[in-house]
Amino acid sequence: MATFRLFTRTCVPLAQTRALSQAHIDVIKATAPVVAENAVNITKTFYPTMFERNPEVLAYFNPTNQKTGAQPEALANSIIAYATHIDNLDPLASAVDMMAHKHVALLVQPEHYSIVGENLMIAIGKVLGDAVTPDVAEAWGAAYQQLADICIGAEEALYKELETKPGGWRGKREFRVTRKVLESPSAESLFLDPVDGGMVASHIPGQYLTFHFNEGDIPGSTGLIAPRHYSLASRPGYPYQIIVRNKDNTGLVSSFLHNEVKEGDILNVSPPCGVFHLNDNDKPKVFVSGGIGVTAQLPMALAASDRGDDVTWIASHVEGGHLSVHVHNNLPLRVKQHVVHTPKGENALTAEKIMEMSPSGAEFYLCGPAAMTISLCDSLKNLGVDQDNILYHCFGPHKKIN
Repeated sequence: MATFRLFTRTCVPLAQTRALSQAHIDVIKATAPVVAENAVNITKTFYPTMFERNPEVLAYFNPTNQKTGAQPEALANSIIAYATHIDNLDPLASAVDMMAHKHVALLVQPEHYSIVGENLMIAIGKVLGDAVTPDVAEAWGAAYQQLADICIGAEEALYKELETKPGGWRGKREFRVTRKVLESPSAESLFLDPVDGGMVASHIPGQYLTFHFNEGDIPGSTGLIAPRHYSLASRPGYPYQIIVRNKDNTGLVSSFLHNEVKEGDILNVSPPCGVFHLNDNDKPKVFVSGGIGVTAQLPMALAASDRGDDVTWIASHVEGGHLSVHVHNNLPLRVKQHVVHTPKGENALTAEKIMEMSPSGAEFYLCGPAAMTISLCDSLKNLGVDQDNILYHCFGPHKKIN
């Protein structure tokens, strides 16, 4: 079995990234089907391999997403998409942009790409065995390095953008919890101000904050603690506000923020990130949320209403959920509101019901649990809604519309 070799050239922005040779592209395209067929096995081999060989990167990965298989599945889809478009990467621009925002929020650094690349290549070798000839190894090693160059360039540009904007910063910044407000029996707002007393960067409605923890920060935790993302529920220009849902005290960080953090406590936060935000057009806007998905959509709906858009808000909540009351109390009367209460474990909100409650020619913004969000996206497409009019965000590793 051949050994993969990573190129050691300096990683540079996309415009300066050295293109793959035609020979490399031909090998990637020829081997893409077998890699796609084994992609999930490769990624399920990759993560344990990397965590054993480089345990320091555990701090960047949510363990829940490993247990559910969501993270390996997301990486497998990314590998397949990259191989499919290896000779024309333009269709992947939006995916690279989204990845850059997620990585910058997590404070991923260039050196992490070497760790990922080395362990990914080991995993490919373990799964595909003798099919990994020297030519195949060289081509996939070069392809990975090209992708790393692209991502590092995009991420450095975003780091600089966030650092240099008014009130911006790079890395972690200390914020004090100035107020906690119980929005429902299981959801609580935290309002945050910077400890240094300086300005804070205005965010785009739909973006999120990322909270970072040191080992031992959370009582009862063991080992490294992965950062957590929480959607900003406040309007731009107002103090940062997140809404934390504490579901049956099962989430390590959410339970800590909900039950243990007090007013006056200090948290480490990286700048607002995320690419889920309003399009600048005059189409009617329909916001469809599931559960805590309302937190990202509230400031988006307010922004759309403020600029005069026709806005409809549709929420699906488990029976007994109370977050819809918080949203109702914060939306202007001109926003048409619909709340669908569903039995636990079911989804009574269908694409057909959404279409019945929506104006014609609308643009749909969906946010909530992955299964619900992707199901509704696919169903709306099947009912004739153009994919360009469906924008979505699901919690956890990104999922794709089929």
